[in-house]
Amino acid sequence: MACSLAVAPRKPRPVASRSLAELQAALTPAPPPGRTFMRLCDELSAAAQAVIVGGDWRSLFDLRAWAWQHPLFMAPEAPLRGHLRTWEEALISWAPLAEAAALVRDDVATATRAPWERLAARGTWAELRPLLRDDASAWSVAEARVLRGEALAGRGPFSGMPLRRFRWEPWPDVPMHSPGGLSWSGHEFAGELTPTTLPPTIEELACERAWGPVLSVFGDVEKRVVKVAGSGPQALAGLLGPRELLVGPCTWKEALWCLLRAHGDSGPWTEGHGMVEARRAVWRLLAALAGTRWPVSGSALQAAMKGWQWSRYDPQEPYAEANSWSVFLVLEDRRRGLAWATYTWITD
Repeated sequence: MACSLAVAPRKPRPVASRSLAELQAALTPAPPPGRTFMRLCDELSAAAQAVIVGGDWRSLFDLRAWAWQHPLFMAPEAPLRGHLRTWEEALISWAPLAEAAALVRDDVATATRAPWERLAARGTWAELRPLLRDDASAWSVAEARVLRGEALAGRGPFSGMPLRRFRWEPWPDVPMHSPGGLSWSGHEFAGELTPTTLPPTIEELACERAWGPVLSVFGDVEKRVVKVAGSGPQALAGLLGPRELLVGPCTWKEALWCLLRAHGDSGPWTEGHGMVEARRAVWRLLAALAGTRWPVSGSALQAAMKGWQWSRYDPQEPYAEANSWSVFLVLEDRRRGLAWATYTWITD
């Protein structure tokens, strides 16, 4: 027997009835919050989208310059900051390459986080390097090219990061940019979780400060790390108390992917830092956990991490999803008799 589902009609997108110049004038100074203000914002968004679709990049650059002088856009918490970010993302992704590259410089402020990653998606390092200055932003573009599979010589002069990817590193969750937004590849943990009874707690040790930058994307959301001179279950017991949990194996690359995404990929109610910053933070964390100096080579870091064993767990708490927007990991360094357990997730 056939059945049908009634689907509510989509709300039509607002259509700009005024030009960009007229809308800019109507928003200067900004009217008080209310229906008129919201209607003007909707029209401005629609007019800007028409400019993007039409490829009128000079008009969009002019709109960006106006927005950076307007209190509705210029501050990080400004009400229309998201509009400015959208316009900059379009310019970096689709404007003529030389003009887009002019936005990726240390002395140019952008509302877009990690603009070098968008620029890196547009060409090889050989194509992009002549358009860039010799500054930290330029070498961030080089590191972003490494995340897209390009191998370069040496290290980034500002970050100290190797300009090639090592076999023990996972492929990061690098987004694909399109006019419709971003698309991400999916990752899932392969190992099964089984019920495990945790042992009694033992004394905790001071944790490495390098955990902080890796988990900083989670802002004020609760995040905890416990370190013990003992086993992974003992670290987990110190984190959550003696109880029964679902615990299972986690591959090396699954664990590193989880940490990379925690720092680099913005989840709900967070601001991601991008995968270039994520790789830097994770490398520094691994070096700190292994007790090596910075900078460190990929081969030396791999040797220092020999014998590490990762696992993951499900805290079995309401709304805590063990596969997304969370870092529920356990690490054992059996050579040195140390273990860490992390508890970080996003919830409203």
